[in-house]
Amino acid sequence: MAHGSKRVSAAILAGGTSSRMGVEKGLASLAGKPMILYVIEACRVLTGDVFVVAGSSNMKDYAKRLASVVEVIPDVDVGFKSPLVGAYTAFSHRREEYVLLLPCDVPLVKPIVLSFLREIAEGWDAVVPRWPSGYIEPLVAVYNAGKALQAIEEALRRGYRDMRGFIERIKTLYVSTLVIGELDPELETFFNVNTPNDFRLAEEKLIRRGRRVA
Repeated sequence: MAHGSKRVSAAILAGGTSSRMGVEKGLASLAGKPMILYVIEACRVLTGDVFVVAGSSNMKDYAKRLASVVEVIPDVDVGFKSPLVGAYTAFSHRREEYVLLLPCDVPLVKPIVLSFLREIAEGWDAVVPRWPSGYIEPLVAVYNAGKALQAIEEALRRGYRDMRGFIERIKTLYVSTLVIGELDPELETFFNVNTPNDFRLAEEKLIRRGRRVA
């Protein structure tokens, strides 16, 4: 890949459980289409290389529903479930040097924010949003896949199971959500749909955006 190129792969993680929603979250119909489709569409503004990483329990559901839309690949089996495993799978599968990592439950994500994170990633192993409280958003972030893979392998060897365990081992640029708020004033990019109430709120916002049921 030419130096300075902004090409990127986009991986959407759908391997988690949806216990709080009571249904397979990413496939739940939101304002007329599966929630994960909003995330896929946002990624496609940046790149044609978009794929979904699913878990063993929901792989068939995602593959069947998204067969004509996007490639769906299974999580590697390391004996436990974690976004760290999904990230490892994504970085192993990517076609570009950098990977945009997203969860399946952020239907309000703004392409302009994703593009910004990618634009500033050159020279860094990771670009991770961080709230003033110190809370980080490792699943709405951009990674140098090669560097990240090495760090995840080391983290797994040491018994870490969360994303922070490997992010702290690489050259990470933390970007304040105050800066991202200039592009996304309500910070809707980070709005996770975890409960039925979140679901209703996201649907209201999408309908107000004009994305009505076809």
